[in-house]
Amino acid sequence: MTYYQERSGSQVAEPRIVNPVVDYHDRVRWGPILAGIAIAIGTQLLLSALGIQFVVKTSVLRG
Repeated sequence: MTYYQERSGSQVAEPRIVNPVVDYHDRVRWGPILAGIAIAIGTQLLLSALGIQFVVKTSVLRG
């Protein structure tokens, strides 16, 4: 409690009401992270396959 002096005498200050602070623990959600990694790797493999197919097809046509 906080005490302070006034001219008329000593008074006790009213305690402030403070909300308790609750620790915030956000858990990592691994499902969306692993899904994003799987999509990224799958997209990379698909684009690589299309690129190789394009290179092979154009090299066969040329020669």
